[in-house]
Amino acid sequence: MAMTLAAVKAEVENWYTPLLGQVIDADGAYPGQCVDLIHRFGQDLHGHGSTWGNGDALADNLIKNRGYARVSVSSTWQIGDVVSKWTGWYGGHVFIVLEDLGASVRYLDQNGTGSADAANGPITIRTAKKANILAVARPPRYVGAKAVTAPVPVVSAAEVLSSGGLSNASAIIAGAKAAGVPLHIAAAIVEKESLGRNVYGRDSGGIHSSRPNGVTVDGVTYAPGDLVPVSRDSYRVFLSRLLKSDGSWTGVKSNGVGPMQITYWGYHRDARRAGIDLSNPAKNIEFGLRILAGHLDGSYGKYSVERAGTLYNAGTLANGVNGYGRDLWAKSEKWRVQLAGSTIVDDGADGGGETVIVPENPETPDPAPMVPGPPLPGGQVDIIPDDTDPGPRPALEPVSTVEVKPLPAIAPAPLTTGVGLMSKPMARVKWRDEWWYPTVWDVEWEQGIPGPDQAPWGSGMVSATGSITLTRPVPLLQRHGWNPWRDNIPVLGEPVLVEVSMNGGDTWHRVFTGKVDSSAGAVNDFEVTMRVSEHVDRLATAESTVSIMPKNFRMPSPVNGERYMSIGLHAASVTAEAAAEGGFRATPHPHYAATIMAAPMLGTMWPERGVLESSRTIVPKSASTTTTSDSPDFVRTWWGLTVTNTWSCYRPVAHPSATLRLDQSKAIRCFVAPVKEGPAFIELWWRNHSIMLTVDWRGITVETQDGWRTDKGAEGWRNVLYGRTRPLSDEVKAKGFDLVVWLGRDRSLSISVDGAVSNHTPFPSYPRETTSQDMSQIRVTTRPGATQIGAVQVYSTEDRKIVEPFTRNLILDVDTEDSLFGIPAIEGVLALDLLREQAEKLLVTTYMDEAGMLWSVGRSRMDARKSVRTLTEHDIAKDPAPRWAVGRASVFSGITGTHMQPSASQTRMASAAATDVWEGPSDTLRPGETWEDVATPPDGVDWIYVDHAPTKIGAATIDLVNRDVGSVLGGATRQTDSDGKVAEGLPSVTWFNGEAVRASWKAYPVEVRYTPPEGVVARFQMSTPKVAGLSARYEGVGFLLRARARVAWKKVTTPRPLATNAEQYDGSTYEHDGGWHIQSPAVMDKVRVRLAQQFSQPLPAHASIGVARPDPSITRASTITLSLDGISTPHRVVGVRWEGGPDGIQQTLALRQIRP
Repeated sequence: MAMTLAAVKAEVENWYTPLLGQVIDADGAYPGQCVDLIHRFGQDLHGHGSTWGNGDALADNLIKNRGYARVSVSSTWQIGDVVSKWTGWYGGHVFIVLEDLGASVRYLDQNGTGSADAANGPITIRTAKKANILAVARPPRYVGAKAVTAPVPVVSAAEVLSSGGLSNASAIIAGAKAAGVPLHIAAAIVEKESLGRNVYGRDSGGIHSSRPNGVTVDGVTYAPGDLVPVSRDSYRVFLSRLLKSDGSWTGVKSNGVGPMQITYWGYHRDARRAGIDLSNPAKNIEFGLRILAGHLDGSYGKYSVERAGTLYNAGTLANGVNGYGRDLWAKSEKWRVQLAGSTIVDDGADGGGETVIVPENPETPDPAPMVPGPPLPGGQVDIIPDDTDPGPRPALEPVSTVEVKPLPAIAPAPLTTGVGLMSKPMARVKWRDEWWYPTVWDVEWEQGIPGPDQAPWGSGMVSATGSITLTRPVPLLQRHGWNPWRDNIPVLGEPVLVEVSMNGGDTWHRVFTGKVDSSAGAVNDFEVTMRVSEHVDRLATAESTVSIMPKNFRMPSPVNGERYMSIGLHAASVTAEAAAEGGFRATPHPHYAATIMAAPMLGTMWPERGVLESSRTIVPKSASTTTTSDSPDFVRTWWGLTVTNTWSCYRPVAHPSATLRLDQSKAIRCFVAPVKEGPAFIELWWRNHSIMLTVDWRGITVETQDGWRTDKGAEGWRNVLYGRTRPLSDEVKAKGFDLVVWLGRDRSLSISVDGAVSNHTPFPSYPRETTSQDMSQIRVTTRPGATQIGAVQVYSTEDRKIVEPFTRNLILDVDTEDSLFGIPAIEGVLALDLLREQAEKLLVTTYMDEAGMLWSVGRSRMDARKSVRTLTEHDIAKDPAPRWAVGRASVFSGITGTHMQPSASQTRMASAAATDVWEGPSDTLRPGETWEDVATPPDGVDWIYVDHAPTKIGAATIDLVNRDVGSVLGGATRQTDSDGKVAEGLPSVTWFNGEAVRASWKAYPVEVRYTPPEGVVARFQMSTPKVAGLSARYEGVGFLLRARARVAWKKVTTPRPLATNAEQYDGSTYEHDGGWHIQSPAVMDKVRVRLAQQFSQPLPAHASIGVARPDPSITRASTITLSLDGISTPHRVVGVRWEGGPDGIQQTLALRQIRP
C-alpha cells in the first residue's frame, strides 16, 4: 500500500533534522560533496548503497540502477524527490526536494556554496529558482503517495460568519433568506459596509457622523472618526432632521445607518412609510439586502455581482463597474469558500428545524438580454420589432461614390541619414538599474508578411522578443565570478532596455523596451542569459478585460432625464479605454481617493470619475457625411485627441477622505492645446456661486463668482467677485502645456504651467456656498476654433504630490472623421482582442514601438508618413531575399462592404399607452432614404416627433405643458416595489424625479408619480409648490416619460463595387466587414477606396533585407523607399531584427510594398 504524503513528510523530516549543520562523507571518497547527502539518504531510508555518478548524473543513475521513478521536470515535485541540475561547472549539483513552490523549490543540500574540487557548505535548507534541471528521481517507496484529508467537522454558518469578524450573524442569515440573496453575497456586502456593526456611517458632514469635527449623540460626545452606535432614540432624531413631515427631504446631508449603511434619504422615507425601523439591525439588514436583490435580479455571476455592488454603492453605472463592485465579488468568493459545507438551522414553523447545506458554488449564469418592450396593461410583454418608429425624416447631405485615385507619391528620402562613419558599433542593456554589455544578443519585431497595415485587417499586434547574454558589469572579485546560489537569476517581469550606438557610444538609440519573459533566465560563472519580450502581454491578462457600457450619440441624462446628451463618440475612445486596461494611457489616471471628477475627452465626454449629467453641442452642424450632425467635434492635439464644441456638466463624486467643499483644497488639471483667442472654461459650480478657470489669449484666469448680474445689458453674465490672471509667453501659447491650478482652503492660489509654478495673491474670501455646501457640478466648455483642452481632472486633497508629472505611453494619431454613432455593450473582452478587432475593421495600425509606446494610427495618417530612408543595392548587406508577392487570389476587381447602423431604441410611456420608438443619426442614411424606408411603426401607432426644442416650464407655458404630449421629462425612472426597493429601470413606473426648468437659471424640483390603473384610465401626478398653475393631476393622454436609451443595430450592405484597374486579372469582389466599428456609408466608402487601391494588383514584399550600415532611424512601421533595378517604390517596415555578437551589429528588415 502506498504511503501517504504525511507519512513521507514525517519520515524525511525526522531523518534530516539531526543532520542539519553537519558535513558528511557517505562514500569515503571526497568529504562533504553534494552526492554524499544522496548516498546517505539511500542508505538510511531506502536500503541501498552508494550510486556512482556526479551530481549532474546521479538522479538519472538512481532511475537506471536503483528503480527510482522518473518525474517530469515540469510537473509538481514532492518531498523526497532527488534532483540533478547543471550549474555551468564541472560535476553539476544534486539535492533533495522539501517543498515545490512553483517556479522555485525549497530543498536540502550539501556543498551548496562550493564546487566538486573545493567542497564548502554543510547540510542546510535553501530556496532557489528551478533552472537548468536535468532529471528528477522519486524513491520507489514514495511513488503514489497521496494527501489524505481528515474529515472537516461541520460548523454552522453563524459560526463561520462570526469567526470571520461579522457581528449580527443570525440577522445576516435571516435577512439573506428573506431577501433571497445567497448567503455568501450577503456576508460580503455586510463586511464591506460595516462588519455587521449597528453604527452610523462616517460620511463627512452627515447628521450623526463623527467626521470631520466629532458629534454628540444620545448625550455622548464622540471624537472625530469614532464609531457612533445606532439606537432607536437617536434614529428618531436622525429622521426628524433628514425628512419633513410630508416625507420630502430637508436638504440636510444624510449618513449611513446600521449594518447595511442605508444612506439615501429616499430609502429612509420609504422605510418610514412602510413602518420599518432601520435602527433594528435585523430589519436594517433585510431592508438593505432587498435593495441588493433588486440589483442582482436573480443572477449571481461575476458581472451581475459587480454590477449590483456598483449600483448599491454609487447608484449608477454611468462610469461602469467601480472598485466597490469588483471588491464585492472578490469578498463574496472568499465567503463562498468559507461557508461551503456549513449548515444553516432553520427553525421553521413547527420549530423542528431543517439543516440546509450551503452549496460550494451557487453561481448562476448572467441573465439574458432585457426584453426591449415595457410591460403593457394586462401584464403582457410586447416584443418590439426591429422596424419600430424611426422618428422624424432627416435632412440629408448626399453621399457620392468617390472615384478611386492613386495615393500621392511619397518622395524618396536621402540615401544616407546622417549617421556618418560608423566607429565601434556597440550595444548596451539596462537591467537591474545597471548598464551591461552583452556578448551575444538579438531582439526581433516580426509582423510577418503581409505586415501591419497592408492586409485589409490592419495590424495584428504582436510582441517583440529576444535573447540576451550578459557579462558582469563590474570587475570580478570572486574566483568563480557569478554564483547561482548568491546571485539571483533573471526574474519574470524585470524591466530590460536595449540600446545601440553607431559611433562608439557618443549617441545611443533605443531598439527595445520590455521585460524578462516567462522562461526567465539562468546564471553561470561568468554570464547571465535571459529571454525577453515586450509589454504587449499586459493587454492579454485576466486583469485586462474590457467592460464598456452601451452608449449612443444622443442619450437622456441619467441624472435628471433632460433631453439628449450629445456626448460624442469616436473610435479612439474605445482604443483608449481598452489600452488603459493594460496600463497604456494618453491622459493621467484618476487618483483613487483624491480625484472627484475625471474626463479624458479622448473621443467622448463620458467621464472616468464622476457622473455626466448633461452634454450639449454649442454650434449645431448641418447633416454631415462622416460625423453625427448633433454631436461635438473632434480635433487632434499634442496628447492625441480631444472633444470640442461642447458644454458638459458633471456631478463630482468624493471618496470618504475627500470633500466637495472648499474646507479642503482643490486642484484643477487639464492639458491645453496651442492657445487661440477664443477661451476654454472649467467651472466649479455650487448652487449659485462658482469658481471659473479660463484659458485664452490673455493667459490663465481664475475668478470667484456669486451669482448673476441684473444690470441692464449684462443680464445672464456672472457677477465676478475677485480674479487673478497669469500671462503666458508666445512660446508657451504656441506649443500648449500641462496646466494645474491649486485653490487652497486658506484662499491661496498657485498655477503650474508644465511644472513652472507661480503663486498669486490669495483671494480675500471664497463665496459663502463654496465652504458651506457641497459642490453640485463641474462644467467644461470648449468652442470650435477656440482654445482646446482635455484630460480634465479635479482633485480634493491637501497632498500636492498626488498631482504628479505624467508621461504618456499611448499615442493616438487618428483620423478625426472616424466617429461612431453608438457603442454596443462590451463585457469581459480581452483588451488585446478588442484592439486587434478594431484594427481589422477600421484599417487602423496598432503596434508597440522601440520605446515601449503603444501606437494607434489612422489609415490616412499612416499613408501620410514620409519616407525616412532610401535603400539602394549599395545599402543592402547582401543580395535581397527573393521577393514574395501576393497571388492573384488576393487581387480583386471590386470592393463591397458591410457595417452596422445603430439606432436609439427609446422606451416611452404616456398615461394611456407604452411603446418603443426608434431614432437614429441622419448621417447613417444613404441618399434618398428616409426613416420610413428602414423602419415602420406598428399599425395604429402614430409617429412620435421628439426632435424639437425642450419645453421650458414657466408661467406662460403651463397650459401647453398640461395638455401637450411631448418630451417634457425623460430619463431613467426610479421604481419602488412593495418591499420598499428603489431602483433605476424601465417603466412601468412608480416614481420619477425630475426638474421643472424656468427660462432663467432657476430650477425647481418636480416629483412625478405614476399610479398603475385600477380600472381603465391611468393617472399621472405632477406637482411643485414653486410653479403656480401647474396641474396636480392629469388623466388620459398625460405626460410622456422617456426611459434610458438602448442602442439597436442593423446590418447594412454597400452593394456597389468600386471599380479598380484590376479587371485584367479577372479578380473577384472582396467584401469587407466593418462591424460596429464603421457606422456610416461615408466612412465605409473611404475604407473601400483604400482597399481598392491596395487590391488592384499583386504587391511584392521582402522577408529579409540586411542593412549594410545599420540605421536606428529605420523603426517599426516606418516608410522607406526601396530603389532596386532603377525602380523606386514605397515600402512599409513590417519587421525589424537587431542582433549583435563578436562580429558586430546587424539590422535586418522585412518590407512590404505599400501600393502599386
